[in-house]
Amino acid sequence: MARMIATERLLHRSVGELRLIKPVDTGDRVGTWFMVVQNARRVDPALQSLIAAAIFSIAATVPASAQQPAPAPPPVTPYGAPIGLETAKKVMAAAEAEAMKNNWPMAIVILDSTGHLVMLHRLDNTQYGSIRVAEDKAQSAVDFRRPSKVFEDLVAQGGIGLRVLALRGAAPFEGGVPIIVDGKVVGAVGVSGGTAPQDGQVAKAGAEAAGAK
Repeated sequence: MARMIATERLLHRSVGELRLIKPVDTGDRVGTWFMVVQNARRVDPALQSLIAAAIFSIAATVPASAQQPAPAPPPVTPYGAPIGLETAKKVMAAAEAEAMKNNWPMAIVILDSTGHLVMLHRLDNTQYGSIRVAEDKAQSAVDFRRPSKVFEDLVAQGGIGLRVLALRGAAPFEGGVPIIVDGKVVGAVGVSGGTAPQDGQVAKAGAEAAGAK
């Protein structure tokens, strides 16, 4: 807002014949600014460049939320019976294989559909902090029935997406994926230790193994 006011003053000082008009507030506090040049012949090319730069400065103050699409509705995938140990072993084996294939030291956590721990493996040379992060990612995936990357993307968009940071238990980091078997959420896998895309890649490999025959 301060930059918008400063820009308006700059334009008024530079062009006596230029007015800025802001219409009635639309409710989202985003107004469209219109230039009315009462005597266009008095605006030389150099001044037109100044005006263009000022308009760009005003446009930059528009909140990102004004340009964002509406968020997707919550998933409706139902919860199923808690994941069993044998299925969890398949998930863990697939996730570990993906991590070791790429030589990524990672912590891998598997929770059941009630949010309780089923398995936790920490590969050699994995930082200790990744254990808790992996747990948070898995908890987020099972509690909200969606990959934790959804929250990471919302935060990255800024604007209204930053509300995610106030959601209790929503880890805004890629690497948490629900485990779905027969159309139901039976648990979640959380991975940490690499970059966000690497964590997501390993978690996805593990989650997909649960439904493999």
